[in-house]
Amino acid sequence: MRKQTTVLLLGILFAWTLSSLAQNLVENGNAEDGERNWTGIKTLPDASKTGGNCFELTGQSAFASEFIPVDVTKKYKISGCVKNTGKEPCDFFLALAPFDKYKRPIKVEQIHIIYDSETVLAEACSAEDKILKVKDGSKWKSGGNLFLAAFDVDDSGAYADLPNCTLTAGKVSSLQNNNGIWEVTLSGVCGKKFPAGTKVREHCYGDVYIYPVIIKGLKTGDGWKDFSGQVHDMAKFGAVGEQFWPGTAFVKIGVLRISGSRILFDDISFERMD
Repeated sequence: MRKQTTVLLLGILFAWTLSSLAQNLVENGNAEDGERNWTGIKTLPDASKTGGNCFELTGQSAFASEFIPVDVTKKYKISGCVKNTGKEPCDFFLALAPFDKYKRPIKVEQIHIIYDSETVLAEACSAEDKILKVKDGSKWKSGGNLFLAAFDVDDSGAYADLPNCTLTAGKVSSLQNNNGIWEVTLSGVCGKKFPAGTKVREHCYGDVYIYPVIIKGLKTGDGWKDFSGQVHDMAKFGAVGEQFWPGTAFVKIGVLRISGSRILFDDISFERMD
């Protein structure tokens, strides 16, 4: 009898654990509480897949207001449904906006690196400088207003400095090797002051958010389309679609579209899987 009771209690505990892991972490993901917890949307009554409320994008993007804490060692599932009621196909994105433990937004240029570009300043730099001098710029890139220099970097391979917020204000516009010292010309002032010998790395821009779900060419005639994706673990560096960015402690859920199509969405869910 005691053994049966123990087995029963363990079964209840296991079921409770599974249900808690599968809990939807998004408040009002199904629009039944109107516009609560969302910006960039309006609600439509009796228009959802099941006949209840749903959301309509009023601009190019919409985000839930809540900060959702995440454990980057765990796996999460994100899902929902979307419908294009416009006149042309569009691309649809389900996004996670990452934030650090202080709830500061993590920007892609703070974590998106040019691999193996670590070097040191050959000369000190001041905030007004428009040229940096580094020991080795052979792996650096220039142009397109895409590249920046990051200071006080970790060159051990652990990338412990990421997200790195100490970036040049000006972008890398050109590179020149002058007798073994590389001149990095910026499009504007450096904006930072550091001594010679400071470890530096090149960073670049990329995806604005984490995108676990991307639907290309969503057509008007597709009706309600279910979608799901996963995000798990933390990337060592860079913007990887199905991994949390370095330093992520919280996320906000968002949806985005490309084109002027009329987009409805509903049943947004974000669940921990393990």
